[in-house]
Parts: sequence; C-alpha cells; structure tokens
Amino acid sequence: MGLLFKELSTLYGAFVREEEDQLVELAVQYADYAVWQRKWMEGEVLKEQAEYWKKTWRVRRNCWSCLRTILVRRSRIIPEKWWNWSWTRS
Repeated sequence: MGLLFKELSTLYGAFVREEEDQLVELAVQYADYAVWQRKWMEGEVLKEQAEYWKKTWRVRRNCWSCLRTILVRRSRIIPEKWWNWSWTRS
C-alpha cells in the first residue's frame, strides 16, 4: 500500500505542476511475470495445484451447503417468531 500511495502522490504532484511523470519504468512487467508463471505451472506443479484447489473447493462447497441450509431454516422460523413476539407484547 505504501508503494502505491507513494507512486500516486508522485504522479499527482507531476500532474498538478504540469510536468512529465517522474516514475522509473519497471524492469519487470506483468507480461514477463505471466510468461514465467505459465512456464513454472507445468507438469507436476500444475497437478499439485489442481489437486489442492479441487480439495479446497470441495470442502468449501460442503461448508457453504451446510451454512445455506442453516440460514434458510432460520430465515423461515426466526423472523416470524421474532415479529410476532415483538409486536404482540405490550
């Protein structure tokens, strides 16, 4: 966050003073990183990563399913009881 704020401040200052931006061009661009990552993510690494995410999402999907069931059941029961209780009592 500090780097982002520093660069935005530098760019804004140059804009206000109507100067050229003073940021140095980065040696590594996102495209370079993407090429490296694609080469790295082959073979065994790809297989390990795929298995990790399949396992993670399988667990998360089951948790979400349970949570969704609980929330649906509560939304059908609790608001009605709460509503009736809170407004029928004097």
